Amino acid sequence: MEPTTNTEAEATNASADPKKKRTRRTAGFLDIRQLKAITQAEQVARTAGRAEHISRLQAREIVSAKLTALQAEATACRDLATKAVQSASRKSGNTAQESAARADVQEALREIQAAANQKYARTQPARLAEYYVGTPLNRASRATLLQITAAVIDALDAPSAPGLPGITPEKVAALKAKRELWESSNTTQTENQSDSTRYRAELAERLKTLTDLRLEIQFAADAEYPHTREGNHAVRTEFGLPANRPFRAR
Repeated sequence: MEPTTNTEAEATNASADPKKKRTRRTAGFLDIRQLKAITQAEQVARTAGRAEHISRLQAREIVSAKLTALQAEATACRDLATKAVQSASRKSGNTAQESAARADVQEALREIQAAANQKYARTQPARLAEYYVGTPLNRASRATLLQITAAVIDALDAPSAPGLPGITPEKVAALKAKRELWESSNTTQTENQSDSTRYRAELAERLKTLTDLRLEIQFAADAEYPHTREGNHAVRTEFGLPANRPFRAR
């Protein structure tokens, strides 16, 4: 009877218990299965490239060029994984920056609205609409708040604008800068998200090639070092093969 691995036991237990759901294991921003696939391919390439193995595997059409190709794919996959993580990390940073920039814009708008109330609430309440007094800024969408901010800036910048108490040209200029920072941080966030998604897609495609190359070498090693010979158990482990049973692709 063949031994049951931990992975097989987990899969059996998960299928036996319908309430137990499998969860995707991740390391940072990457699926840990992808990282394991890259590491496994690198190990197989190193093992197959050793002098005592390559000479035997060549008879099974595993030539040096295939080992070089496998290692190159592993390197390319690691590079894509790194870029995906970096882009996702930058995206998270941009999200925090965007949130802080929005809060700064809201704070500046509230000061302006308070000044508008001070000047017009008792004498010209109709003019409060120019400064969106009464609009719930916290619940406004990004597009709406950007539009409100632009309209308020225009009202303050108009040639005939009477001005508001305490709202200096410097404060208006600061609001403009805050709005621009908020807008640009969202654009950068979107770009980083797009980059991360693209790198992940490229990684998924290259992992297919990586896996095909790795399996070809492992099947050759499975034939060259059969599990029925106890003396092969150690080398089979180095190739990522089961020590005492035939290798099967998953």
